Amino acid sequence: MPDFSRPWQPRRPWSWCNLLLAKLAMHAPWFGHLIKGREIKLVENGRILYDGLAKADITEHDLLEALRSQGRVESFEPVKAAYLERNGKISVIT
Repeated sequence: MPDFSRPWQPRRPWSWCNLLLAKLAMHAPWFGHLIKGREIKLVENGRILYDGLAKADITEHDLLEALRSQGRVESFEPVKAAYLERNGKISVIT
């Protein structure tokens, strides 16, 4: 029978490790970049940054699809910047 007298009790040993890594990433930006990565710039001033696409491992078609759905634009020209964020979503600034 589990002991419910404690407010938080991890069931798996790696729960403590996960909690420790999350706290370190929150308080030390360099560690957060190491663990979670950084955003990748994909578009700058209407121009595709092909190095960013290669680094993010996405195609031009994937990027254009994201621009249509996220940024509500149909071409790259009106886009000031687009980033692949750390959470995997593409942010568009028009």
